Amino acid sequence: MENGKLKYFPHYYEEIGSLDNPENTALDVGAAGIPELKRAAEIFKTAAQTRLTDEANGEANLMQYGFTMGDYKFLSNLADFLTSEYGEHVDSDNLLATSGASQGIATLGSLLLQSGDFVFLEDATFFSAIDIFKDDLGMKLVSVPRDEEGIDIRVLDEMLTEYRPKSTHQITEKRPFWTIVYVIPCFHNPTGCCYSEERCRQLIKLARKHDVLILSDDVYTLLSYHEQTMSKCQTQGNDSLTCTPRFPRRLFAYDDVNDSDFKGSVASVGSFSKVFAPGVRLGWYELPRRVHTLVKDSGICQSACGFNNITSGIMATALDLGLVKDNLNSLRDIYKRRMKSILKTLEEEMPTNVKFTRPKGGYHLWIVLPEDCSSEQLLKECREMYNVSFQLGPIFSPDGRLGNCLRLSIAFYKEDVIIAAVKRLSQAVKSFLLYPNNKDIIAPEQ
Repeated sequence: MENGKLKYFPHYYEEIGSLDNPENTALDVGAAGIPELKRAAEIFKTAAQTRLTDEANGEANLMQYGFTMGDYKFLSNLADFLTSEYGEHVDSDNLLATSGASQGIATLGSLLLQSGDFVFLEDATFFSAIDIFKDDLGMKLVSVPRDEEGIDIRVLDEMLTEYRPKSTHQITEKRPFWTIVYVIPCFHNPTGCCYSEERCRQLIKLARKHDVLILSDDVYTLLSYHEQTMSKCQTQGNDSLTCTPRFPRRLFAYDDVNDSDFKGSVASVGSFSKVFAPGVRLGWYELPRRVHTLVKDSGICQSACGFNNITSGIMATALDLGLVKDNLNSLRDIYKRRMKSILKTLEEEMPTNVKFTRPKGGYHLWIVLPEDCSSEQLLKECREMYNVSFQLGPIFSPDGRLGNCLRLSIAFYKEDVIIAAVKRLSQAVKSFLLYPNNKDIIAPEQ
């Protein structure tokens, strides 16, 4: 409330109380900060004025029930944009608009599987995916360990072999997969790591062997900090140009339609939440033909007549004007500097027996405390004495493990605020490791 009046559009992090204490630096917030959102708002305003003026002067088709797959111009422009950014051809016929990645996950899960079916997830993984599959859709979760290259292929192979006879799923034309394997191969949430090329190839081979669908969450794939050499890439209007794949290569590209054993085993969900602004609630599927047809012809798509039609139309104009590309390049530079600073601070300040990942893109990094330490107890002390907070490791585990782990995010605050917060966090960890039973806690330095 401000001056007795409800604020215009309070946001999610206010709703859940993450920002209640203005003295606290909430490194658990996994969203863009105010300067980045203001830039996005200006872009959206420009694109909206352009597109809606055209609609008002024309037949206002954007205000009508939409195209089932999404605004046609949006899909065409999105395909060109992704082709340029991925460095590999993206076919607009494989794309379908969504209302964001989480809606995409939930819709695909509900269409292809049934309550009681198995879903395989990495340990750790995106916490909302755990909630969607387990609580919303009633799936049985199977946790698969990770290593430095991605999901453990040997263990996954053994688990798929073990659980297939236990599955009660009835294969039908509309439900052709007995399970889904949900992964985040590029700038993984929560660790920030990427799958190796070999692991991606192994995963495709395994999916074909067991005839399962890999659901690849690609919301961070475009946020690579790597310096890219610009290459001419094939677009919807020019099939003669060549492409040079960029790092990291999305998993969908490894499922090559030219392979003799190709089935169409990877579905990808992308989103503008991380590369533009979460409030637009707009994303996309990139789907193999057999899955694309099932989604497009589903009752929810046919009834909705396309998800988020007006927003996709406005974003089509933003893409056409080159505004999204410019904004993405700006975000990459900003996040790269922040990640570099946070890693440097951790290297200088954190005890040597505390390990952390070194991401080359995305929003997040992962800290692993000694095994006998509780991140939950550490968080309590950090909030009470050090004015810093983070995400607890167990919420990322399908089995509630990883109690000695925590996630930090670099997207919400400016660089100087992040550095100061990580220094306080490092102080807290040093004190916590010295006094694990919470006695004689060292007060933070002033």
